[in-house]
Amino acid sequence: MQCLGYTKEQFQFIIVQPLKLYAFHKPTQQIHRIPDIAPAELLKAVTMDALRWYSLRVPLTEVAPINISTAGKPTPQDSLYRLRSAYLRCCTLLQQAQHRGIIQLETNEGNHGGFAPTENAPKLMSLADYVWESPDAATLANLLQAVPKILEQSATEIAPHLVCRHLEAISETCLPSLDSLSLNPQNCALLLAAKQTIFELLENVLAIALPESTFPDSNLRFVKFSED
Repeated sequence: MQCLGYTKEQFQFIIVQPLKLYAFHKPTQQIHRIPDIAPAELLKAVTMDALRWYSLRVPLTEVAPINISTAGKPTPQDSLYRLRSAYLRCCTLLQQAQHRGIIQLETNEGNHGGFAPTENAPKLMSLADYVWESPDAATLANLLQAVPKILEQSATEIAPHLVCRHLEAISETCLPSLDSLSLNPQNCALLLAAKQTIFELLENVLAIALPESTFPDSNLRFVKFSED
């Protein structure tokens, strides 16, 4: 850089950490570190999405440990699987609410996971204006409202792990509490906000794919409340 007439202050560096691979050895029932393998072979065992998730969820200055026996697999021990499960659970509950006539959803291309009331529907309030029925719902609402601050901090510090950890906190709050959440317009607004947030952060910020939702078209808006 000096030969080209530049100083290090004129460049923005992004440090990419090495990966440390682990696998579960069935005969010994233990997790062992495995030697480096060719990228093509690695991708046969672990998807690119899983590699991306586990490399980004730790600070870029640290080694990213990846257990190739469980990374991205449908197991409760996998944090990416739990996050995707929370997303799909939100989709399922919203579909149930629609079938019960509590809300009406319609497709809206280009606004995946977003929602907006029609002219005749009650005005949607900010999540901060609701009084939540449970501590878990209040915690989830607070996590969703904190997303802009987390994104700003992550961009300023070049720290994508902050986004990953925040997504993990959202999924860990969602999973144990969603089944006990009553389906009413207020909680549906919370579910839609959670669904939209997970999609925006995972797919648009981290470029990690989500599974197909249970809706025929997952580009959804919240368009009307039930009169009940």
